[in-house]
Amino acid sequence: MQEADIRRRFDDLLTSEIYSLAWRYCARLCATREDAEDLLQEALLQALRRLDSLREDESFRSWLLSIVHRRFIDRLRRLDSRRRTVEGMQQAWHHEAHSPSQNHLWSVLNSLPAQNREVICLFYMEGLSTEEVAEITGLSGSAVRLRLMRGRRVLRERLAAEGFSHFAMNGRPAEAAGGKTHEC
Repeated sequence: MQEADIRRRFDDLLTSEIYSLAWRYCARLCATREDAEDLLQEALLQALRRLDSLREDESFRSWLLSIVHRRFIDRLRRLDSRRRTVEGMQQAWHHEAHSPSQNHLWSVLNSLPAQNREVICLFYMEGLSTEEVAEITGLSGSAVRLRLMRGRRVLRERLAAEGFSHFAMNGRPAEAAGGKTHEC
């Protein structure tokens, strides 16, 4: 396949919806906006270079997010650090947050172990299925469901301890916006 054909295929596959999803995922993973921008650009460049390895165009979304995930893990290894700062994650969240209770929910969510926080963000905030989350993170479906269960339990306990017992993890923002729903 020639370079022009590859670029055309990439442009067709990278819809604004998928680009936005990849950006939000990068913003939630990284400590700063600049790091998120760099991560997104690295992932997009790698996706463009490796587009010939994509078997089915319908898998592009999860394929791209798995590239973001792997690039992020590579960055962590290079920096020899697994810490994600509250400040950078809240910066991305505040663009979408509308109330103090949502900001508080984010700070509690951010206090979760990174492995649980990542699957909760992908499942609840991005509306991905457990199968898609598994593909992106390289986990099994049962491991994703276990991390979701543990993360929900910890969130409920922490929020209840602070008097925020009205938060429920049954519904998902994607449902309210007319998106598809998935049960785990």
